[in-house]
Amino acid sequence: MKWLLLVACFFLVACSSTTKNSYVRASGEGNTFEEAKNNAFKEAIEYHLGVVIASERESHNDKLTKNEILAYSSGYVNDYKIISNSTSYGKVRVVVDVDVERNRIGDRILSKSNDTKNVDGAKHQAQYQTFLHNKQNGDKLLQSILNDYPRHAYNLTQGKHSLHLDSARNLSIVIPYEISWNKNYLNAFNDALKLLDDGRLGLFHTSVGNVSVGNNKYYFNDTFASNNILDAISEHNEVRLLLTVRDISNRIVYSDCYMPEFTRGIRSSMYEYSYVRVIRIGLFPARSENSKIEIKMRPNVNLNNLSSVELSVATKGSCQKFN
Repeated sequence: MKWLLLVACFFLVACSSTTKNSYVRASGEGNTFEEAKNNAFKEAIEYHLGVVIASERESHNDKLTKNEILAYSSGYVNDYKIISNSTSYGKVRVVVDVDVERNRIGDRILSKSNDTKNVDGAKHQAQYQTFLHNKQNGDKLLQSILNDYPRHAYNLTQGKHSLHLDSARNLSIVIPYEISWNKNYLNAFNDALKLLDDGRLGLFHTSVGNVSVGNNKYYFNDTFASNNILDAISEHNEVRLLLTVRDISNRIVYSDCYMPEFTRGIRSSMYEYSYVRVIRIGLFPARSENSKIEIKMRPNVNLNNLSSVELSVATKGSCQKFN
């Protein structure tokens, strides 16, 4: 059985008491000057703003098949000054003073020049490169959680099945169930959104995407995070309930997918989304669904060989083979 465990151990491994727009002195080593400089930038950002560590593990048949450490810092290099540059035993060592800014950028303006004509290409390259690098690391952190949707996003409780006869003596099996949000999953998702949140641009400016988890609302000034979340919960990833019936030899004798009622508009939805001009996504942690699935049995069915009836969470895409 394949499963994914995301350890949401979000914590700061380094911090600093430096104030905004103050320079942090950092050093880095590498095989080239650029590699050493970039390592120094990384150290400065992590020292000034801290770094979040998440561990993603995946196991198959009780064997660890994936063990990835994800790191994210919400900052970029606004400016820097080279203090020293030396080479020893084939390694380049660079010491820099770095001005670190958080990734939250109003109106998506990364930098403004101090001169009408001259361009500080090295400074702008550092700003863009470090900003993009940490944004991409943030995308990976969020994606590691979205990869678990919907398998581990919901708690699915299956009730005791019962046999029913209609007025024409046709037999059916009824399986009650309850589906609700997995609080651990929502906590990890919520923590990731707190880290990636760009903040509001202002009263008269609209973010391109916003996501709410209960009463918590987060704003995004580029489309990557909100688009990734939308893709993870909609279309082929939309949640389905897979019903599997097995015989005494553990062979599948019946398998089909069912839409939870909240995805069909019958009950209050556990999430909602829209994407007209602005991507809006809302998750409702307190909502759940209690319902039942009914299997119509064929006439004169032999029940002797039936062994188990099981419900599990699946995706619309994985259910297409049953359609």
